[in-house]
Formats: sequence, structure tokens, C-alpha cells
Amino acid sequence: MNRYRQFTSWDEVPVIMPLNIAAIALDCSVETLKTKSRNGVFPAFKDGMVWKVSKNDLMAYIEKNKVRRTSTQSKIITGNYKFLFRVKK
Repeated sequence: MNRYRQFTSWDEVPVIMPLNIAAIALDCSVETLKTKSRNGVFPAFKDGMVWKVSKNDLMAYIEKNKVRRTSTQSKIITGNYKFLFRVKK
């Protein structure tokens, strides 16, 4: 039995997702996103005991925090990019 769900397209990502999916997409930890959420920096919310974020809020956060590429900075790539990640079910 496969314990992971694999996303190969942004369209496959749920409309409301737990923070572990957002953390993989942003290449950071769930704890970092929880801290940013508590401080009002990241648009997540608690649903009972589970932290979640909407797909639209995540995309808006990425667009707002996008960095222009320079020689010393990396760029957060948004839009129609291809990605593949696995999330534990």
C-alpha cells in the first residue's frame, strides 16, 4: 500500500491543504510556516488541531514574496512551473 500521494501538477493540489503540502512547495519546514502564521506573516489557519492554507492564499503569498534574481539571491518560481513531490497520506 502506497503511503504517499504524489502531485505532478498544481491542478492536483487540494484547494485547502495541510501545511505539510505548503511546506514542501515552499521548501521550508511546517514549524516555520506555523510560526509565520502565528505572527501574521503567512495566511494559514487552524481547523481544529490541524493547520491549513488555501491554494489561492498560498499562491498570493508566493507572488507577494517573490524575489527578483540577482547574483546573490535565489528566485521563488511561480506560475506554470512543473513540480513533483510526495506527501505522506
